Amino acid sequence: MSGPTKEQIRALLWQRGSLEYKLREHQLLLYNFLWTLFLNWKPGQDRDSIRKVLNCARRFGKTFTVCLLVVELCIRYPGFIVRYAAPTEKALRKIIRPNLNVILKDCPKNLRPTWNNADSCYIWPNGSELNLAGTDKEHAEKLRGQGAHLVVVDEAGAM
Repeated sequence: MSGPTKEQIRALLWQRGSLEYKLREHQLLLYNFLWTLFLNWKPGQDRDSIRKVLNCARRFGKTFTVCLLVVELCIRYPGFIVRYAAPTEKALRKIIRPNLNVILKDCPKNLRPTWNNADSCYIWPNGSELNLAGTDKEHAEKLRGQGAHLVVVDEAGAM
């Protein structure tokens, strides 16, 4: 009797929102740190205690790791809202969206988010959202509005 195929295992991991198989070994420490922060946060906790800066070498994979975590959260928690800011709209097109395309490459169709170009937003079938905006030319206004469960500021030093 043979075991499950690679495709079946990947489909199950996607269903669980467990995508760490996509990370390189050195990214797992960062990934585990971020999950620990998220799982230990309690509503009403002092927000300063959950504000963190990731200071890693260039090409470490910070953005990829954070984007992967965001995808996992959006799959695991229906209605999860993420606001993601980058220095420019161009940065979103050149950095964030390509990382998300790599992450979502083997995503099953029933879990795959759709891209809403008008709102610069990925929307998952379970109602979770990833809202993207550059902070140049007043684009950050796109991130205003309803609350968020997670806010990511990528390349903050360039804003």
